[in-house]
Amino acid sequence: MNLNYHHLLYFWNVVKNQSFTKTSEKLRVSQSTVSDQIRQLEDQLNMTLLIREKRKGISVTDQGKMVYSYAEKIFGLGDELKSWAQGHKPTFKTIRIGALAGLSRNFQFRFIEPLLESDSTKFEVITGDFERLVSLLSSFDLDVILSTKKIASTAHQSLSTHLIAKSHLVLVESSARKKISHKIKENFEDHIFLPSYLSELRPEIEAQLKKEKMNLFCTGEVDDIALLRLLALSGKGLCIIPEIGVQNEIKEKRLKVIKKFNSLQQSFYAIHRLGYHQESQIEELIQKLDLTR
Repeated sequence: MNLNYHHLLYFWNVVKNQSFTKTSEKLRVSQSTVSDQIRQLEDQLNMTLLIREKRKGISVTDQGKMVYSYAEKIFGLGDELKSWAQGHKPTFKTIRIGALAGLSRNFQFRFIEPLLESDSTKFEVITGDFERLVSLLSSFDLDVILSTKKIASTAHQSLSTHLIAKSHLVLVESSARKKISHKIKENFEDHIFLPSYLSELRPEIEAQLKKEKMNLFCTGEVDDIALLRLLALSGKGLCIIPEIGVQNEIKEKRLKVIKKFNSLQQSFYAIHRLGYHQESQIEELIQKLDLTR
């Protein structure tokens, strides 16, 4: 039996409006008609899509979220077809990107750069902590997450993690800073800015500094690469930072690399859903930025 798109339209509107009442008013039918149409869709798909709760209102099941995702694509294509038939350019598609708070802006830009060449795609970038971003991705509110953390496949089997870049950590300082006469391995004392203790690399950084016998006074700890870059440029101290975060400043000779830590690398990941209608487009973006090949 073919899918009844009329039933799907009622379901799509209920989820979009988060209300049976608003949907019945919009479609000018009774609430019982809306409920009946959705029940028939559930019967046809053999799935429970919505749960009505007195206190919380409408709750969309995991299967319902997937059906809604397909409905968004189906009716979006319908709008594009109508627009094209009327002689207009195709409507914009939106890629919703989640970026871990503090993530390198250079890395984010390189990911979205291919989208700047498209005349039919726009993007949204939302920053947040890892748990919040994963929650938004799971609830279909994001299409992909850019992160320095990877997700355990056993915890979220519907999500896929791709390693797309690695960047060595470097010790840098402002080129405008007065030259220090001490050599790096002679226990010189100087101020340094480090990634915060929340960074998964912090223990390795401290171990490396100890191994190199660098007697450095930690003035500040920051989990934001952009702020670390500004601190390095301030000339108030040295800074350990992923090279990708300061590649432009190094190229422009505003920052100079004192030491490159070959044993310390920051990994960058892209996380997306499996079996999603935009999966191919997301994977295409991932392949374009894949710096590990």
